[in-house]
Amino acid sequence: MARTMTNYGLIGPERKKHNMAFENPNPSMDPFAGFWQDMMAKMNPTGMGQPFAPNSEDASKQMRRVFFDFWATQCEEYMRSEQFLDAMKQSMENAMAFKQQTNDFLSRVLKDTPMPTKTDTDSLMLVLRSFEEKVLTRLESISRRVDALENVAKAESSKAMPAKRRTKGDTQ
Repeated sequence: MARTMTNYGLIGPERKKHNMAFENPNPSMDPFAGFWQDMMAKMNPTGMGQPFAPNSEDASKQMRRVFFDFWATQCEEYMRSEQFLDAMKQSMENAMAFKQQTNDFLSRVLKDTPMPTKTDTDSLMLVLRSFEEKVLTRLESISRRVDALENVAKAESSKAMPAKRRTKGDTQ
């Protein structure tokens, strides 16, 4: 009986089939793997342009500068790539569609339930403001009429008062 497993993994044809399944499981990951391979190549001391001096104080600054420069260029290239722009476009379209669906759903729920909506309260506020303006206009008109009547009454009473005094003075 042939053994197909060892303590260290598969052997024979099963191992070959296993390796083939994991050689390139996702072809869309190739750019990602390429990014890290490029970064590691540039982080290599020979890729820094200057000889690597482990005892130098500038070595860490140099490595940091190379890393951030590389990272910045890679991020910029990725963000300008067609794949990233398509993904962002799709994401924005999905977000806008979700917002529209949410608004439609909420407006349907508010219409189906006896709850007022924003448009209901806005129209009610317009009616109340119009009513308030009419009431204030009418009150001002009434106030003017009352003032006019009071002025007429004061004028008549001031004319009538001297006549009363005369009559009282004449009888005494």
